[in-house]
Amino acid sequence: MTNKHKDVRLVAKRALLQILEPVAGFILDSGLGAAEFRMILRQAIVKAATSKQVQEFGKLNISGISAVTGISRSEVSRIIRASRHSDPKLENGQIQSTNRILSGWEADSKFSSQSGQPADLPLFGRGASFDALAKKYGLGLPTRAVLDELVRLGSVELLANQKVRIKASTAVEPGISTRLVREFGDRASASLSTLLNNMRNPKDSQFFSVIVESAVQTRALPQFRKDLTSKCFDFRAQIQEQFGRQFENRTTQANERENANVSVTVSCTESYPVNNEKLTTRKKRINYRREPKL
Repeated sequence: MTNKHKDVRLVAKRALLQILEPVAGFILDSGLGAAEFRMILRQAIVKAATSKQVQEFGKLNISGISAVTGISRSEVSRIIRASRHSDPKLENGQIQSTNRILSGWEADSKFSSQSGQPADLPLFGRGASFDALAKKYGLGLPTRAVLDELVRLGSVELLANQKVRIKASTAVEPGISTRLVREFGDRASASLSTLLNNMRNPKDSQFFSVIVESAVQTRALPQFRKDLTSKCFDFRAQIQEQFGRQFENRTTQANERENANVSVTVSCTESYPVNNEKLTTRKKRINYRREPKL
């Protein structure tokens, strides 16, 4: 193997880490976990290898997909068969920890009220308690860590009598909505697809341009964002007008295969130095006492 190929693999690993850091943030904010990401990643790799193989050779070869992905042929076949399902069912142990606990709270009759709804649970104590729930479904996570995270997310409420009440059936960051999640997927996929095309076909690259300025003072950013937004709306109107003029003769269903979906995206990225003081500042928390064992 030439040094050039080794360098490509090394740089690719570093680039992948850069790409996956914001993706990991999206995963955590959306209430997903490493096991779910691992399963989805395997599906994506098989899907990408399948598309490339069909495009290059016009047919599907399970052994070829297995060779290029490192995934066993049986697993490749299973993933392809399951690809028609948009939301494959996970084993309970694969679901992200806090969501597994909330799911158990809603499904396990031991932690339900007489009406069948999730009961308000004493934090500690014998029988059905939040401590017992966390131990049963938390796979070894400390009860207090689980409580603090679920309270922070607004999924549970700690009442004055030290009982815990469920408020949401899932643990996701406050403010996250299905619309924002879809938008993240659509925009990120479009940008990465453009960059991948340009890497594979540098002679037939699609337009992608970046302007970087590292000396912008934070107090100037509000006005900059306002000006940029105004100019982008004007630019967007011009592009839409051009689409209307240039593609007046809409293609019929007969030559639909010759169509291409075209999108134009303008974005502004802001990053700030890490404030180490925030990393070391911790709010003092209240200690809750367990009932003494008799």
